[in-house]
Amino acid sequence: MTAGSAPAPFESPVRLREVRLVSGLVLGAFLVTHFGNHALGLISVESMEAGRRWFNTLWRNPAGTVLLYGSLLVHFVLALQALYRRRTLRMPFREAAQLALGLALPFLLIPHVTGTRIELALTGREAGYPDVIRGLWVVAPENGVRQAIALLVAWLHGCLGIYFWLRSRTWFPRLALLLYTGALLVPLLALLGFAEAGKIIAADPKRFAEPSLPAPEILQVIRTGLYVAFAALIGAA
Repeated sequence: MTAGSAPAPFESPVRLREVRLVSGLVLGAFLVTHFGNHALGLISVESMEAGRRWFNTLWRNPAGTVLLYGSLLVHFVLALQALYRRRTLRMPFREAAQLALGLALPFLLIPHVTGTRIELALTGREAGYPDVIRGLWVVAPENGVRQAIALLVAWLHGCLGIYFWLRSRTWFPRLALLLYTGALLVPLLALLGFAEAGKIIAADPKRFAEPSLPAPEILQVIRTGLYVAFAALIGAA
């Protein structure tokens, strides 16, 4: 339960909290593996590609896809439900920050998701790290900045959720510094890996040249539709 809300009849608040926690942990596991893949850029672009194959095996099989996107949908819907049931928007700063970051995240991720996962589903053309990083680092660096912000927003939102979950545990103060260190290192290494790979690709573009095909026009329609849909859901709540 969140502050300022009341349970509806026949509802189990504990169960909803557990569902939200489990879906959040699934999304957290996705972020850790995804950011770990980015961090391999500190070794080489080839290492990132090798890691991506393992990453895809884990998350792009039918079970992984259902688990990931099911968790994303459930987590977002439960956030809207918690927002809708509040009697007031007055809340502690950390709680407000977690809510605001979570609601902003879809708008930051939509371009990346449509340009990778949805384009793959429509065309069967899978973009590798060289192609994606070239687009974000060389062709349109403003998109790279937006993706870096999305990375930090997603991670901070998840860290706040973990903090709210663990802060009442008796052992939490003893491990707080270790957890805080890990929370800083994971996104830092991911961003450094991305930046290192970007510099390598920019310095030797012919080495990582890939055939560049125009994106289907339907992607822009889908992207706009997703923006409108998420904004409408939040506005309705």
